[in-house]
Amino acid sequence: MQLTFQGKTYTSAKQAVYAELASTFQDEAGRQRIMDAESADAIQYSVKDVPGELDANEVKWNTRMTQLLYDINLIKFQQYPGTLS
Repeated sequence: MQLTFQGKTYTSAKQAVYAELASTFQDEAGRQRIMDAESADAIQYSVKDVPGELDANEVKWNTRMTQLLYDINLIKFQQYPGTLS
């Protein structure tokens, strides 16, 4: 189920969330791995994968993750209203 978020098309909500997180941290290599994953289940990405200092990244990660989950799921359900049930 494709979805479009901020002009970019993703194969799943999970791909959108994690690719956008990688972009937030300017982790182009991580973003490319996420985009190349063969399925949502194959996507493995965490704050520990982000370049930089873990403690500093965690606050930014959690804040951005919360916003992305809200925004991307809203878009998903607007694009595919039948997925609510």
